[in-house]
Amino acid sequence: MIMKSEHELLEEAQWKKLFELGNGDVSMLLMFVQKLCAVFHVFDPANDLLILDEDKWIELQPLLKARIIHVIDWAEKANLDHLDGIRTLKEISANFYNLGIDSLKGVTEDIHQANHALTDQLERELLN
Repeated sequence: MIMKSEHELLEEAQWKKLFELGNGDVSMLLMFVQKLCAVFHVFDPANDLLILDEDKWIELQPLLKARIIHVIDWAEKANLDHLDGIRTLKEISANFYNLGIDSLKGVTEDIHQANHALTDQLERELLN
């Protein structure tokens, strides 16, 4: 059995409460932003292990940017683009092709924080 940190347990409890609302738009946005965060959390350590190089990064950028845009598009269609995390994702997306592989760790952290901002704001707006 994998041991989870307190941070992970609190995140999962928060997601559970939001999914239990039964709001399909909110649930899909949560799923998409979690997938986005997960993919960056895989590529960041791959970069640390020197599996990625600048050429591979350039090849991956359109795929990764498409994931970011997918979250933004869903939020806009669901009228959830007012969320702080979405603004951050828009900023990242606008500059994404200017980022080198050396920026991956920072972008991963920015996406992770955007995920938290979005989820925290949804919790404040919908559960409190």
